[in-house]
Amino acid sequence: MFEVLASIDLVGGRVARLTRGDPRAARFYEKSPEEYARLWSRAGFGMLHIVDIDAALGGGDNLSVIGRVINSSEIPAQVGGGVRSLERAERLIQLGAARVIISSIIFKQRDTALAILRELGGDRVVAALDFDENGEVLIYGWRSGAGYKLVDALREISALGFELFMTTSTSRDGTLRGIDEATLRTIPDELRGRILVAGGIASVEDVLKLRDMGFGGAILGKAIYEGAVSIADLKRLGLLGRSKGY
Repeated sequence: MFEVLASIDLVGGRVARLTRGDPRAARFYEKSPEEYARLWSRAGFGMLHIVDIDAALGGGDNLSVIGRVINSSEIPAQVGGGVRSLERAERLIQLGAARVIISSIIFKQRDTALAILRELGGDRVVAALDFDENGEVLIYGWRSGAGYKLVDALREISALGFELFMTTSTSRDGTLRGIDEATLRTIPDELRGRILVAGGIASVEDVLKLRDMGFGGAILGKAIYEGAVSIADLKRLGLLGRSKGY
């Protein structure tokens, strides 16, 4: 089943969209996070994708807001941003997250990453791999290199027992320039069904392309906030609905 998720990025308790991860280029939206949670759930999305940008950048957190957003929604949520300890991951589960997203610690605190995987289970942990225009994996809010190419990282992490993945094109995120098809096509077919793709999605055609390439789903951010992707078109094409296992 191909999943389409609606993204809610949090900066200072407000919904924002960044361009290429730059907080100086944040665009804030008028509705509250809770209002957007209700809007996207009623529109027919199967899951929310919530990112605590402040926590990812080491500038505080939005835990209280995340709890309210989850409680406001009629659909499950996966939550990430600054998850660098088992305690933080467990706190997000306590707040109601269906899945927890981890990234940097997979490369820099692997014992912690594996502890989270072991305690929560493979169906509740998403390994996030953010990559630049050269296919290099970035960590710590996209400010440092992990020393891996995307495909090598996917293979290694899959061998560790991770079951769910997401990838983000950092050079295209928030730009509405379209997906990085060239890099995505380097990912082996056998892994694609376990990967949610984000970054640059600008049209329903991009979403259909990801589905036809065999990926597990798409995460929509600026495209739905700016109206580049029509909810009506997503419904017409049968792309909205409940997420796997929920």
